[in-house]
This record gives sequence, C-alpha cells and structure tokens, in this order.
Amino acid sequence: MNNFDSRETEKAFEKVNNWSVEEGKLTRTFSFSSYKDAVAFMVKVAIEAETVQHHPMLTLDYSTVMVALITHDAGEKISEKDLNLAKRIDTFY
Repeated sequence: MNNFDSRETEKAFEKVNNWSVEEGKLTRTFSFSSYKDAVAFMVKVAIEAETVQHHPMLTLDYSTVMVALITHDAGEKISEKDLNLAKRIDTFY
C-alpha cells in the first residue's frame, strides 16, 4: 500500500475530481434532493467499503453526505486505498 507525502498527495489527488484535503483527510461533500436519496447513497458507500475492507467516515445532514477518507494502517495518511475508494464512490453519485 502506498501512502503519500504532501507533494505526492497533490499529484495523486489530481486523479480524483471534486475531492479536497482537509485536516489530512481526503474529503468530499455530496448533495441530494432528499433525505432518502442521501441515505441510499450512504448505503451504497457502506456496501462498497465492506467489499474492499476500507471504511470511510460518513456524516449525514439531511440531504448532504460528507465523506472523509484516511488510511489508519498507513500512519493516518492518505493512501492509494483512499484514492481508489474515492473513485468508486464517485461512480455512485
């Protein structure tokens, strides 16, 4: 598993659109037209996370879902696992 220093993170980060680095985590906020749609999205993310055994932090605020990714095994840094899961999550939106 590759983890990245800050310069490498910026270069690798170019591979995921609409994500940003906040407090050392790869984050993105997704907006939906309803609570039900937001929850359905969270369920899709949860199922994918279980499949790849990499679990993001998910925050639900009515019709908005915030996703934060970090790899604990890589010393609390953004890793290739985070970038790969971010790409998969994007396909659900």
